[in-house]
Amino acid sequence: MKAKLYWCVFVLTMNVMFGQEDPQHSPFGCSGHAVELSVEPKPPLKFIPLDGLPREAVSNGSQRKFLFPGAGAFASVTFQLSATVAEQPAGRAFVARLGVYAATTEENGPRAPIQFWQLVSTAKRSVGEGQTSAQLLFDASRVAACFRGEDSACKFAELALATPDPRIPLFDISFTQDLGGANAANLQEAHILMDFRSSPPRVLVTADCAYNEGGGACTAIDSGMAPRSDLHCDWAGEKNDFLCSEIMDPEGTAHRDYYLLSDARAPLRNGEVETLAEAAAKLKAQTQTSVKVRGVGAVAWVGEMKLAARENVMVLGSQLLDSGARFYFIPESQGRLGTPVIFWPHDLVADQKPSRGTLGADDWTVDPVVSFISRPLYEDQGLTILQVVAKSGGNRLYWIGVGKGQQLSEIDVVELAGGSRYGNCGNYDIPASVVAVNAIQQPFRATLQVQPPTVTSEGDA
Repeated sequence: MKAKLYWCVFVLTMNVMFGQEDPQHSPFGCSGHAVELSVEPKPPLKFIPLDGLPREAVSNGSQRKFLFPGAGAFASVTFQLSATVAEQPAGRAFVARLGVYAATTEENGPRAPIQFWQLVSTAKRSVGEGQTSAQLLFDASRVAACFRGEDSACKFAELALATPDPRIPLFDISFTQDLGGANAANLQEAHILMDFRSSPPRVLVTADCAYNEGGGACTAIDSGMAPRSDLHCDWAGEKNDFLCSEIMDPEGTAHRDYYLLSDARAPLRNGEVETLAEAAAKLKAQTQTSVKVRGVGAVAWVGEMKLAARENVMVLGSQLLDSGARFYFIPESQGRLGTPVIFWPHDLVADQKPSRGTLGADDWTVDPVVSFISRPLYEDQGLTILQVVAKSGGNRLYWIGVGKGQQLSEIDVVELAGGSRYGNCGNYDIPASVVAVNAIQQPFRATLQVQPPTVTSEGDA
C-alpha cells in the first residue's frame, strides 16, 4: 500500500535581516564536536525554476524575506520552507523531506516580476545515502511537535545570511536528522551554502556533521575515544571566500586551514613555516627547539647521518595524532637540501616494511611539541643506526637504520617499545615490545628480549 503524503508549512515571517547572531563565525560550520565531518564542494543539489509555488507550500503564507539594495542579480529573495512526511507514526529515526522554495525579484516594488525556484536533490540513492544534506532529510518528530502544539516556533530548519555583510546574498540553511539507535545519540547536522549572487541561484558547498554519543557499557567508552573535530568558517571579504578551520577536539591537538570556495592556499598561522626544508634549516642552526610546519605540525631535530663522502641526511621527527612519531629524512648535498622522504615506523614484530609517503594538501597540522633524544647505536661501511627516544605521549623507543647509498632507498624505522593503540571497550592493544637489548655484533645483529603482544584495560591496576 502506498503511503499518503501531506504537507506541513510553518510560519517563518520576520523583518528584513541585516546581520547574523554571531559575527565571529559564519553559521556554515559544525555547531559541536563532530565525530565525522564531510565537506562536499560539488553537492548533488540545484535550483530549478518554477512558474509558481505549489498550492500546498503557500497554504499558511510562511516566508522569510531579504532585501539587497544595490548591484546584484536579485533585489529581494523570499524563502518559503515546507515539509513532506509519509503517513506513519512520527518518532525517532522517522524522517521528513525538506522543501526549500525561493521567490526572487530583480527590482524592488509591488509590481516587480517574480521568479520562483525550488531546491532539489539530484543524488542517486546510493550516492546520497548517509548524507543528510544531499537527501534534504530532517527529523519528522519536529513536524509532529508542531501539530501537537508543543513547538510554538515550529522551526525545522535554520536560515541565515552566511556572511556578516548584509549586501552579499549568500545563505546558510541547516537542519538535523536523527539516525536512530538503541540508547545512543546518533545525529547528523546538515549545512547548505546557497548563492543568490547570480541567476540561476546555485548551491556552492555542503557540510554534514555527524555526532555520536554511546549509551551502552562499551559504546559509551568507545564513542568517548573517537576523534572529534569542529569546523569554523569566517568570511574573508578580500578573497571573496570563506577561510575555514577544522580544529581537533580537544583544542590544541591539531588543525587544518583552507579556503572553502577556491583552491587558494590558506595563510600561514603565526610561527608556522611552509616546508620541512625551512624547518630543517632553523633547527640545524639551533635557533629553535621546534618549528611548526603546515600540514605536519611541530617538528624537532632527531639527528644527522652520513650517506656518502659529500652527502648527509638530516632526520626530523614529529608527533602523530595517536601519540606515535613520524620521521622525515632530508638529504643534503653541497649545502643544498633535497626532497624530504617521510616514514611511519612499523611494529617490532611485523612483516610489512615501514610506510613511506609524501605530505598531502589536506594533512592535519599536529600542534603538540615532541622532543627527541638520539645517539648512534651502530655504524659500518654500509649501515648507520640511530637509537631514538621520543619524549612525549609516553616515552617511545625507535631504531632508525639508513643504508649508505646515494639514494634514500634503504631506510628502516622500527618502534621497539612504548606504543599502544586503543582497541575497544576501554582496552588498549600493546604490540610486542623490547624489554632488554643484549650485545650488538657485526654485521649488525642484536639479541633482544621481547614481551609478546598484550592487552591492558583502563580498569587494570
